[in-house]
Amino acid sequence: MDTPEQLLGSLGLIVGAVGLSVWQRLDLAMPILIAVGRSILQMIVFCYLLAIVFALHSPWATAIAALTLIVISTLLSKNQINNRIPFLFPMLTGILLFSSVITLAYTHLFVTPNWSWFEARSVLPFLGIILSSMSASTSAVTQLIKRLNTHRLEIETHLSLGATPKQSIAQYQRDAVRSAVMPQISALTILGLGILPTFLSGELIAGLDPLQAGAYQLLILFMSLFATLLTTILLTLTISRQFLTKDAQLLTW
Repeated sequence: MDTPEQLLGSLGLIVGAVGLSVWQRLDLAMPILIAVGRSILQMIVFCYLLAIVFALHSPWATAIAALTLIVISTLLSKNQINNRIPFLFPMLTGILLFSSVITLAYTHLFVTPNWSWFEARSVLPFLGIILSSMSASTSAVTQLIKRLNTHRLEIETHLSLGATPKQSIAQYQRDAVRSAVMPQISALTILGLGILPTFLSGELIAGLDPLQAGAYQLLILFMSLFATLLTTILLTLTISRQFLTKDAQLLTW
């Protein structure tokens, strides 16, 4: 959109959504208005801060912005996971930082070698893609914790029959990882079959060449798949160990 007037015009869609909610008595009018208001305020603040970081052209500013995004993502994820698990915040931060560094390093070395390592315009958007994987990873971890607690008797039976702690919970860990990654695989499977992903649609509207936009969309999906898989594997393996003592006794968190 080229002018503020166009953005204001798009609010007519929100008015329509509120009208539909009132018409069907869905009680969604206030949640919609609150969500829209928060999103506009948050986006204004975020975009201004992003513009400042871009204008500074400083590796330190880029690093601080990146770490801030990682900490915020960690806090949001922590609030969705069982807070009774010890050392949850540093564990999440470390895993997310490791996954981000690995994914960004590979992308810059082998995909975009001509881009600056410390250029905010390249680092922060890619980091945002990686951090979006935390939603799926958090959901997988929540599912894993729930299953370990509800299948306590089954796990203890395996342990009593001689299974190692790793063997007794391996299937639950694998199922959790699969649940996080399958939506990514499905997105790749149907890509281009009459369905335009959000990023690709936005780039086409902005006037980017379709082939170039498609290449960027594939890169985003590949990064998201790898980051989701790596983050979820590390998280589920680490948290699984929190449920078992050195004596192979199962804990409940």
